[in-house]
Amino acid sequence: MSRFIRENRLGRRRILQMASAGTVGAVARAALGGEPAAESPPPPMSSMARYFAYGYNREPYPLPPGPHLFIDWRYVQCGAVAWLKPDGSGAPLFAHQEIPDVRGEPYRVPWGIRLAAGQAERIGPVLSNDRDWEFMIGGYATLLDLGGRFGLWYEAVPPGGDGEANLLCYAESTDGLNWTKPELGLCEYDGRTKNNIVIDGRRCPYGSFHGNGVFLDPTAPPQERFKVVYMAMLKDDGPIARLKRERPWSVSPFGEAKRSIIQYAVSPDGLHWTFNDGAMLSHMSDTQTVVYYDGFLRRYVGYFRTLVMNRRGIGRAETPDLGRWPVPETLLWSDAGNDPAEDCYTNSKSLYPGTQTMHLMFPTIYKRRVDGCSLRMASSLDGAAWQWIPGGDVLTTGAEGTWDAGCFFAGSGLTEIPGDRVVLPYGGYHRPHKYPRWGRMGQIGLACWKKERLAALVADEQGEFCTQQLLLPGDTLHLNFQTSQAGYIRVAVEDVEGRRLDDCDPLIGDRVKAPVTWRGESSLKVGTGTPVVLWFRMRAARLYSFEIR
Repeated sequence: MSRFIRENRLGRRRILQMASAGTVGAVARAALGGEPAAESPPPPMSSMARYFAYGYNREPYPLPPGPHLFIDWRYVQCGAVAWLKPDGSGAPLFAHQEIPDVRGEPYRVPWGIRLAAGQAERIGPVLSNDRDWEFMIGGYATLLDLGGRFGLWYEAVPPGGDGEANLLCYAESTDGLNWTKPELGLCEYDGRTKNNIVIDGRRCPYGSFHGNGVFLDPTAPPQERFKVVYMAMLKDDGPIARLKRERPWSVSPFGEAKRSIIQYAVSPDGLHWTFNDGAMLSHMSDTQTVVYYDGFLRRYVGYFRTLVMNRRGIGRAETPDLGRWPVPETLLWSDAGNDPAEDCYTNSKSLYPGTQTMHLMFPTIYKRRVDGCSLRMASSLDGAAWQWIPGGDVLTTGAEGTWDAGCFFAGSGLTEIPGDRVVLPYGGYHRPHKYPRWGRMGQIGLACWKKERLAALVADEQGEFCTQQLLLPGDTLHLNFQTSQAGYIRVAVEDVEGRRLDDCDPLIGDRVKAPVTWRGESSLKVGTGTPVVLWFRMRAARLYSFEIR
């Protein structure tokens, strides 16, 4: 084998990669002048590489502009115990002889605080099932802020359809609550073009369209600014066989068995779409696939359905080339602390609006015992390593007899709307998920939170914490918080005269964006480029976010 490798200039690592994909024969044929060798997969980015790309290794950490939500412990310093001699000086770690009366003093150690997910309010339905082409409106909906208006792309199964060749429809709103379905004249249905259909799945390259996700690509030229990623179900094995020869690392056994591929189309406005017949990968992802461009990683990142031991999970993949993807790896599955009859369905991955690092996911939890659903919340530093935010379900099905009493599935596109609110679209149904489908089904509603209040750092009684050492993008501190009448929040800028806890004017009540002041002054009194540690003291309070302006 070593002579074969030398003579044909194929590296050992390449041989092993292709062997692991079951393509050793292809390697040999390519080296001997037969079929062309398969492409190499893009090297995966390690967790440490992502850590460096996001700048989490830097101390002090350069705080990006925009709001910073308490969705994990990233800004809360963990602290330590300092061991002091009787005179208050530090005791050496290697003393080599006993030092009498050494005492431990906690230093910047947080206490009396916890994280808690915020419960969502249900609004809706805001988009009813009221057009001839809408037999069933699915949960594959994307909400985008287009500047001055909001756009909603939602998937509909037409009458007589079986979910494989669906329609992509468009609605728009000026306030996020009142929606219109414009007559666009783009796609013919039942002999007429007076409708809001922008894609007819029957006219896609393989006559199939399912599980779409729309996104804005900041790296694309204007004519390709909008992109939609979707799954196509194939009639024959040809396209997957070709993909397996060329890019075996883009074919999952699940996708090959189900004859399914993931594709994308482009548009300048989200209405007029241009398709290609290429396959990003072969994979079965029959829930909403969510893709975005990560500016830190300089890669496209996608979230797909996976299947582990007959339970649905959520997988992730990344690539520098939108047209070529590796098979996703499962990142969220049935947690050992959860009910064994639950699955993770749609992922609803979003960045909090106006932020670069506030990664959130709202997995729809399918409850098999009752054939129903609930919504939970997870957070991530980099979009790859995820953790559940404590608090359990943040939205459950509606009361018996209401429009979303049977089940619901969350879409994507967490968006701020007027009235200091942030919303996530979801498709709600009056019948259970697997109940026989007849009559009109599905309407779009909104899971709603107050602005930036998706989770909170809570002090039930008294608590304190210090932030990590930060470099600030401004000179004033603003907080989003609630306190009881007997509660308060005070903030100190460590080691800055006049900015001690006792100098801070207590923050009391319910404020979305309140400036912190010290004896009436709002300046942090910190020079540009100076490292800062903020010290918070809370009582009977919920702190949702902070922002430096």
